[in-house]
Amino acid sequence: MPYVPLTLFEQYLLHEDQPGYPSRIVQELQFNGSVNREYFEKSVHEITAMHPLLTATVEKRSFRSPHWRIDDSSTFPIHWHKYGPHSFRPELKRFDITKEVSGELHVIESNDRWTLLLNISHVICDGVASSALLQDILLAYDNRFGKVHPIPSPIPELLPHRSKFGLSISKKIALLPAQVTGLIIAATLAQRRISPLNPAPLEYPEQPDPEGRQNVVSKYLDQSRFDQFQKLTKTSGKSLNDHCLAFLHSAIGRWRKRNGVGSPEDWIRISVPKNLRSKSDLHLPACNVISITPIDRQSKGLSNRERLLRRAHEDMTFIKKGMLSLTFLALLWIHRLRPNGIRKMSHRNICRTTAVLSNIGRVFPLSPLLDEDQKLHIENATLEKTITVAPIRPQTQTTLFLSIYGGELCMDLNYDPMALNREKAEELLDDFLAEFKSALARETTQPRKN
Repeated sequence: MPYVPLTLFEQYLLHEDQPGYPSRIVQELQFNGSVNREYFEKSVHEITAMHPLLTATVEKRSFRSPHWRIDDSSTFPIHWHKYGPHSFRPELKRFDITKEVSGELHVIESNDRWTLLLNISHVICDGVASSALLQDILLAYDNRFGKVHPIPSPIPELLPHRSKFGLSISKKIALLPAQVTGLIIAATLAQRRISPLNPAPLEYPEQPDPEGRQNVVSKYLDQSRFDQFQKLTKTSGKSLNDHCLAFLHSAIGRWRKRNGVGSPEDWIRISVPKNLRSKSDLHLPACNVISITPIDRQSKGLSNRERLLRRAHEDMTFIKKGMLSLTFLALLWIHRLRPNGIRKMSHRNICRTTAVLSNIGRVFPLSPLLDEDQKLHIENATLEKTITVAPIRPQTQTTLFLSIYGGELCMDLNYDPMALNREKAEELLDDFLAEFKSALARETTQPRKN
């Protein structure tokens, strides 16, 4: 299997990688305790060798779609640093995936703490796969101390099937009416002029920010409040995703009104990545098995929380029922019919989405390394905190990544410093967090129905 064709979504991500806006995922795991360098490096090499795309490069072949060139002789790089984990940030490389291994690990050590950083091209894999990769590395590491944790065995031969999403011919035929509807909706959405979060800075230089710099702010909904909120979602019949979508739209509305930007007629679009893995994909090596669904609201309606939540639930139910997340892939296929079509779509100087909302759910779900405190424990170390930075693009000025770890809801906002400074990014994330607290407060003050 020396060559594997890129999927439509991988081709799209390949063109999304632009100067100053690297299409990459950065995951940070903060541990207390110590790390054994020899054992850790052996564990990394053991696990990464099971995933062919981690050390593959993209080859553009004449008159054909680009292919992955599999190279079993390459290794995944690890960089070691002896600094205080909170006072030192390593330079994160921007990769040329056509020439080099496009991922790396950094380990930052101090006396009683260490931090693990994964920097990886999004063309290689999505957040679900990168999190699973880190979990497997930690399982293999803990096993070297005499533990016996089972480690999933990926099947590289499944890679050519990663874009089939477990759909049979009959299932595809059954979905055709919904997909036609989805394309009609997409054609309507394409006519809308989407507003950036902050419409003022519309001129982007070629190199807006140093490649290695991360612009991220993080907040947490503590375990007590998150437990209460999960009970609220069960009684309301609306999922956590429904609430988060409505809350982000509301937070954007409040932020824009407070800062005096935009117009009530503006269209605010939140794009939601959707994991498309099925049971048949359980043994896939690390790769991308996702698509994107856009959800639009007009700015003048962002103050109506009840309507936002109802519409979020209706839209997400409709999308799930018809698998309308596949519609974006159908649009990519249509764009690919013209020369350089996906690249032209990606590089158009317009705002395609105001913000991205990605919810990975529980980090390391069902891992044997998790204890009763819902934290991951390995030999001589405990994982205290996780931070994930998902990519932004020109005029999509924020990406909000949500995860659940240690019983808390973790919120990591990657922002474009050409559009807003750290203080304004903090404000937006504070507005989003305040939506949870307001919902809990309304629940406790509402009279109970008999």
